[in-house]
Amino acid sequence: MTPEARGDLAGEARSPGGPAALVLSAGANFEATAFSGRYRVVGVVTSWEAATSVIPVLRPDVLLVDPSARCEAVASDMVKLIQAAFPSVKVEIARSGESLDRPGHDGEVTVPAPSAGAHSCGGIVTVWSPKGGAGRTFIACNLAACVSARGGRRTVLVDLDLKSGDVGVHLNVRDAPTILDALPYVDDGSAAAVSRFAVLHKQSGISVLPAPGRPELSELVAPAQLRRLVAVAQSEYEYVILDTPADSASEVVYECIESAWKTVLVVTQDVACLRRTRVMMDVLEKLCAGAAAKTVVVLNLATESGPVNASSVESFLGIRVCGAIPEDRRAVERSVYDGIPIVLADPGAKVSKALGSVAGEVFPCCTGAQRRRPGLSAALVSLLERGRASHEHSRKA
Repeated sequence: MTPEARGDLAGEARSPGGPAALVLSAGANFEATAFSGRYRVVGVVTSWEAATSVIPVLRPDVLLVDPSARCEAVASDMVKLIQAAFPSVKVEIARSGESLDRPGHDGEVTVPAPSAGAHSCGGIVTVWSPKGGAGRTFIACNLAACVSARGGRRTVLVDLDLKSGDVGVHLNVRDAPTILDALPYVDDGSAAAVSRFAVLHKQSGISVLPAPGRPELSELVAPAQLRRLVAVAQSEYEYVILDTPADSASEVVYECIESAWKTVLVVTQDVACLRRTRVMMDVLEKLCAGAAAKTVVVLNLATESGPVNASSVESFLGIRVCGAIPEDRRAVERSVYDGIPIVLADPGAKVSKALGSVAGEVFPCCTGAQRRRPGLSAALVSLLERGRASHEHSRKA
């Protein structure tokens, strides 16, 4: 989200009409009139996880909890977690006589439509390589982990390699909803059409929307639908990371590069890969004017004995190389096996440090000077796990 967008949203949330309130209610109905004199309701959620997801976007003054709702959200320890994660947000338990129910509320999150002139929140980053085997998905998963867990930004990783996507494998996301599940809701214009299906990767805080589970299912997805899905994702998240197919003729690739705020081009020291990349960048520049200007190159699987170095790659492609990721197959394969991005699983590894440097080049929020608190979801999960461990220890004692 740009600083300008943040300012507009902040002003919107604090306009006349009382403090901005996010409502947590497990009820099927909601009636805001009881609070019209004290609060201006900006959204409704039915779980703590949903609340932690939308607070950074809606930026409410108050989280108003329904006391009649039978949900664990009222527990004092959960209140403390929210207050620790968002010191500026006051958590208030509504008085028992105040109803938080609204007819017809059947979704997990209801967010009001943005006012005229409001900026959309989010930057689209497309990760692409014209040759398979360059490590595109590995780079995408780790960049997403950096911006979510280290940069503290609400991030979704969308696997647009529709025929052979491996994001679910890299992050150990199994039997989860896929793009196909979200598309009908995107087409209908439903609220939270992407976030209701994206699966939370607990260790990193990334929201993940995997590709269809079988190659033939890719035929059910039209390019126009993907355009709408990406646009909806951009309205729901601060950063949208798109993992694209290596198919150079894919219309999906062109659409993603054209809509991207920045493109991360993954190459290796393989001469064939570099030649194909140069040809495809020439083609892309004709189809998507300005594509090269918003592209940075990541040299993956780099070795000192390789035929070319980063400087040579930069000269050959005419595009800046923002980082070289050293080859360490054992560490990388282990992180993929565990389903945890290596920047989190082994932050001290050379590969992790190189990826962190690349993330700092691509995402300003990941630089040392601007680094924020780890991703909220990841922080909450960590706190809860420590709480459970302490509880079990006290019981044994």
